[in-house]
Amino acid sequence: MLNLEDFMNIRDLKQQGWSVSAIADELSLDRKTVRKHLLEAPQPYKRENPAPCKIDPYRPFLRERWETGVHNARSHARDTAIMALQRTQQATNVQVPHLQRLVV
Repeated sequence: MLNLEDFMNIRDLKQQGWSVSAIADELSLDRKTVRKHLLEAPQPYKRENPAPCKIDPYRPFLRERWETGVHNARSHARDTAIMALQRTQQATNVQVPHLQRLVV
């Protein structure tokens, strides 16, 4: 599969008047591959295994706030930071008694 840069190079060279064979030679591709990518519409780029985003746990909260009319990014950042701190404290509170039993 071609990366976005190769796809764009194929399109650019064709717009400059290059033949399919010349593009294939220049980019070290098969002519059929070049032709296929010239005929098909550009596909949106997607990661194969997207990493989880740090704000994923807060998306429902942020969407709700946005829909209620809060469009201030600073306010959203402050509120999600507070929520993250509370989640960390809750996780720590659960772990600390467990660790205290191990120490005693």
